[in-house]
Amino acid sequence: MQDHLLPGSLQATFWPAARVPGDGHLALWGVGDIPAAASAIGLPPGEVASLPTVLPRTPRARSRVVATDVPARVVPVLPAARALAALTAPGEWPAWRRPSDAVLA
Repeated sequence: MQDHLLPGSLQATFWPAARVPGDGHLALWGVGDIPAAASAIGLPPGEVASLPTVLPRTPRARSRVVATDVPARVVPVLPAARALAALTAPGEWPAWRRPSDAVLA
Protein backbone atom coordinates (compact mmCIF):
# COMPACT_ATOMS: atom_id res chain seq x y z
CA MET A 1 0.00 0.00 0.00
CA GLN A 2 1.39 3.37 -0.94
CA ASP A 3 0.52 6.15 1.51
CA HIS A 4 0.37 8.78 -1.26
CA LEU A 5 -2.88 7.16 -2.47
CA LEU A 6 -4.65 7.65 0.87
CA PRO A 7 -7.12 10.56 1.04
CA GLY A 8 -5.12 12.38 3.74
CA SER A 9 -8.14 12.91 6.00
CA LEU A 10 -9.74 10.52 8.45
CA GLN A 11 -12.32 8.33 6.71
CA ALA A 12 -14.99 6.13 8.26
CA THR A 13 -16.45 2.97 6.74
CA PHE A 14 -19.11 0.79 8.36
CA TRP A 15 -17.83 -2.76 8.78
CA PRO A 16 -20.89 -4.95 9.48
CA ALA A 17 -20.96 -7.91 11.83
CA ALA A 18 -21.99 -11.34 10.58
CA ARG A 19 -25.53 -11.27 12.01
CA VAL A 20 -26.44 -8.12 13.93
CA PRO A 21 -25.54 -4.63 12.57
CA GLY A 22 -25.18 -3.28 16.12
CA ASP A 23 -22.27 -5.69 16.61
CA GLY A 24 -20.45 -4.12 13.66
CA HIS A 25 -17.57 -1.67 13.69
CA LEU A 26 -16.61 1.65 12.24
CA ALA A 27 -13.34 1.28 10.34
CA LEU A 28 -11.24 4.44 10.57
CA TRP A 29 -8.61 4.93 7.86
CA GLY A 30 -7.15 7.40 5.35
CA VAL A 31 -4.32 9.02 7.34
CA GLY A 32 -0.92 7.94 8.60
CA ASP A 33 -1.65 8.44 12.30
CA ILE A 34 -5.17 7.07 12.73
CA PRO A 35 -5.22 7.11 16.58
CA ALA A 36 -4.26 10.81 16.67
CA ALA A 37 -6.84 11.76 14.03
CA ALA A 38 -9.53 9.76 15.84
CA SER A 39 -8.65 11.28 19.19
CA ALA A 40 -8.80 14.81 17.73
CA ILE A 41 -12.54 14.36 17.16
CA GLY A 42 -13.29 12.34 20.28
CA LEU A 43 -13.22 8.82 18.85
CA PRO A 44 -11.41 5.97 20.61
CA PRO A 45 -8.24 4.74 18.85
CA GLY A 46 -9.71 1.30 18.06
CA GLU A 47 -8.07 -2.00 17.28
CA VAL A 48 -5.59 -2.50 14.43
CA ALA A 49 -7.14 -3.92 11.26
CA SER A 50 -6.68 -4.12 7.51
CA LEU A 51 -9.62 -2.78 5.49
CA PRO A 52 -10.24 -4.03 1.95
CA THR A 53 -11.14 -1.04 -0.21
CA VAL A 54 -10.72 0.55 -3.63
CA LEU A 55 -8.46 3.55 -4.22
CA PRO A 56 -7.42 5.58 -7.28
CA ARG A 57 -4.49 3.92 -9.04
CA THR A 58 -2.61 7.25 -8.89
CA PRO A 59 -3.30 10.49 -7.01
CA ARG A 60 -4.74 12.03 -10.22
CA ALA A 61 -6.67 9.00 -11.49
CA ARG A 62 -10.42 9.34 -11.31
CA SER A 63 -11.56 6.38 -13.37
CA ARG A 64 -8.74 3.90 -12.83
CA VAL A 65 -8.83 2.20 -9.48
CA VAL A 66 -7.02 -0.57 -7.66
CA ALA A 67 -8.35 -2.95 -5.00
CA THR A 68 -6.10 -2.90 -1.95
CA ASP A 69 -6.03 -3.32 1.81
CA VAL A 70 -5.42 -0.15 3.83
CA PRO A 71 -4.30 0.15 7.44
CA ALA A 72 -7.29 0.85 9.65
CA ARG A 73 -8.50 0.92 13.22
CA VAL A 74 -11.89 -0.56 14.07
CA VAL A 75 -14.14 0.85 16.79
CA PRO A 76 -17.34 -0.87 17.91
CA VAL A 77 -20.26 0.94 16.29
CA LEU A 78 -22.05 1.96 19.52
CA PRO A 79 -19.12 3.86 21.13
CA ALA A 80 -18.33 5.37 17.72
CA ALA A 81 -21.94 6.53 17.27
CA ARG A 82 -21.91 8.19 20.70
CA ALA A 83 -18.71 10.08 19.90
CA LEU A 84 -19.90 11.11 16.43
CA ALA A 85 -23.27 12.29 17.77
CA ALA A 86 -21.38 14.66 20.07
CA LEU A 87 -19.51 16.35 17.20
CA THR A 88 -20.15 19.99 16.42
CA ALA A 89 -22.42 20.66 13.43
CA PRO A 90 -20.55 20.45 10.09
CA GLY A 91 -20.95 24.15 9.30
CA GLU A 92 -19.29 25.19 12.57
CA TRP A 93 -15.91 23.58 11.83
CA PRO A 94 -13.10 25.71 10.39
CA ALA A 95 -12.39 24.41 6.87
CA TRP A 96 -8.86 23.25 7.76
CA ARG A 97 -10.13 21.18 10.71
CA ARG A 98 -13.46 19.91 9.36
CA PRO A 99 -13.74 16.09 9.40
CA SER A 100 -14.25 14.30 6.10
CA ASP A 101 -17.75 13.83 4.74
CA ALA A 102 -17.40 10.10 5.47
CA VAL A 103 -16.94 10.86 9.17
CA LEU A 104 -19.69 13.47 9.29
CA ALA A 105 -22.17 11.18 7.52
